[in-house]
Amino acid sequence: MLVSRLMSGCVELQKCATQDSAHVLEGASGDHVARIQRALVVIDVADIDEAEIRARRFGPTTSREVLKYKTRRNIVNPSYQTRPDAIVGKMTIASLDREMAAREATSPMANVTRTGALY
Repeated sequence: MLVSRLMSGCVELQKCATQDSAHVLEGASGDHVARIQRALVVIDVADIDEAEIRARRFGPTTSREVLKYKTRRNIVNPSYQTRPDAIVGKMTIASLDREMAAREATSPMANVTRTGALY
């Protein structure tokens, strides 16, 4: 179960945390993508294209920033991977959620609405 204010209110991200079939990858769009983008910006000062942010779309710059995030943290499932990919699955969403919860607890700038609005 996701615990950060940003992630916990989103059905799609809750599914992502528990179901392999609910991974989030390039081409996806919606509120759940906006929340992933917000977390990447807050945690890693990710450089995501404004058009992708406005559209809440998992485009090439979101993909690049997910890969950077996972590479920095060595998020790899050793049962079938040898290096990180640009997919937000169970391990990635859990990591983003943990880091976001820690940020929310210590930094008022990390607080976001339950809609995941970027500001």
